[in-house]
Amino acid sequence: MVTATPHEVLADSFTAYWRQLSAYDDDLGIRGMLSTTSKIGDSRNCLAFNVPLRSTCCAEDGVATDLCRSVCYVWKMSEYKAVGPRAERNFIIAQRPDFFRLAAGAILASGVPNFKIHAAGDFFSPEYVKAWHTVVQFCGDVAFWAYTRAWRRDDLLPELRRLALLPNMQLWFSFDRQTGVPPGIEGVKTAWLADNDGEFPPIRADLAFRATRDCKSVPLRVLSGSTVCPHENGLPDMPSTCVACRICLP
Repeated sequence: MVTATPHEVLADSFTAYWRQLSAYDDDLGIRGMLSTTSKIGDSRNCLAFNVPLRSTCCAEDGVATDLCRSVCYVWKMSEYKAVGPRAERNFIIAQRPDFFRLAAGAILASGVPNFKIHAAGDFFSPEYVKAWHTVVQFCGDVAFWAYTRAWRRDDLLPELRRLALLPNMQLWFSFDRQTGVPPGIEGVKTAWLADNDGEFPPIRADLAFRATRDCKSVPLRVLSGSTVCPHENGLPDMPSTCVACRICLP
């Protein structure tokens, strides 16, 4: 007879707790809280949790720059029914004291092997980052990844450091010419947002994103020593989704 470990028992309790509450609240259901995009992967292989840009990236204490906001495709989609209202509901859920139990329960129940923290939005409080630390810990068989500019906030950096050390978590510090240079932290990789293909990062980044609208029409595999996101490199062998590519995943 195989005995469940205390960790497994607690993880199962999260799932049971989520099932009980989501049965009466559609906003807490898998398709209520969680979503996916064609870029990251289909819903059988990958899901995401989103929060609103206006409340997390672009609030008074937010971390977005004018550059990233001007090229952000999610910003342009934020009013759509499938993006904006759901993210607003998630923002309320994310501030509940039981959020870590709800999120872990939903992710475990979904059975997805990959999960993106924020296809839209960013970390907005130390308590919220702590909650995700717990979720990632208890979903040990799931590969998590996240891009963040929350490293620009001194109150969030210590918790981001802890989150980055988890073995099934890959955290990326995103930066551009307006952010300054992110700190070097164990377990964290860097992603440069280039306004054009002639704009080089002040330090070598692990990955580069191209903000130019016609980037895919101009093949480019490397930008100033940084690997260009294969989804944006314009080459015929570029992978169709993040899950297919896996550069960003742990």
